[in-house]
Order: sequence, then structure tokens, then C-alpha cells
Amino acid sequence: MTGTKAAFVTTGLRAHQDEVAAAASAQSILTITADAGCVVAGKCIVGISGASKTQIIVNKAAARRSGIRFGSAFLMLVKEI
Repeated sequence: MTGTKAAFVTTGLRAHQDEVAAAASAQSILTITADAGCVVAGKCIVGISGASKTQIIVNKAAARRSGIRFGSAFLMLVKEI
């Protein structure tokens, strides 16, 4: 993942989320997923769901570990955990 700024973590990578999280954290890569469990577990930084309405979840601890910071305007639109 060298040189990558963002990585989409699909449900097919569920078995490799620990490895992806470690690599992303070490290289300050933003991880984005539709798997809320990955965000809740702190293995992904941003989760996006869109059943009846779009919801964005941000894991603050995972973002800190990766050195990822978000602007206050974006944070007003998301649910932080």
C-alpha cells in the first residue's frame, strides 16, 4: 500500500482487517469501508452506510493512530465513536 492515501476495505477483506489496519496505521492511510464492524473494532477509520439515509461513522482512536485529522465542518456531519 506504499504511496496510497486512502484504501477501501471491502467485506471480502474481513479476514485481513488486522493486517490492513496495521499497514494503514503505519503509513497514515485513510481506511474507508461499508462494514460498520470494522469501524467499531477500530480497524477502519471511516464507515459509510446508506440504507434509508447515508450515515458516516468515524473512529477517533483509529484516526489518531494513523495521524489522520478531519476538518471541523466534516466532523459536524459524522457520528464519532
